[in-house]
Amino acid sequence: MIPTLSQIESYTTSHLIDAADYWSGLADRWEDAHSQVRNEARSLNWEGSAGDAMRARTTADYAVANQRADQLRSAANIARRQAGDLERLRSRFLYAVEDAEDAGFAVEEDLSVVDTHPSSNVAELAARQTQGQAFAADIRQRAMALIAADNEVAGNLTTAAGTVGEAI
Repeated sequence: MIPTLSQIESYTTSHLIDAADYWSGLADRWEDAHSQVRNEARSLNWEGSAGDAMRARTTADYAVANQRADQLRSAANIARRQAGDLERLRSRFLYAVEDAEDAGFAVEEDLSVVDTHPSSNVAELAARQTQGQAFAADIRQRAMALIAADNEVAGNLTTAAGTVGEAI
């Protein structure tokens, strides 16, 4: 489904930047917490198989936490990088709208283009109609590129997050 003009005009990637910041901070907190637990387990004066099991478990949990933290950081990097890509695509769309408007066309909510310059000359009318169709096609193509890229970001983040949500 193609979004409306106002939807694209108000489109923002701040949610991706906010998520990236949160994921990076969460990764740091996970590593810090698991590192502290692992280090405290190593420092306990607890001999025997139970102490050995506790140290082995905290070491294994630390390794898993680090792997998941790396996945979160990877997702954060993707979110930041692709937020910029999405902003560039949005800007390209807005430039196409501006070009159409500068040429005397109005871009409607449904991304259709309407000529605002009436003409009684048949040749000029045909040329303007062709120009309007070209603007409309370009605007729609840029809108679809933005939507496709937005969907790609979702898939990339899902892949990068991998097993982050699974229990350790």
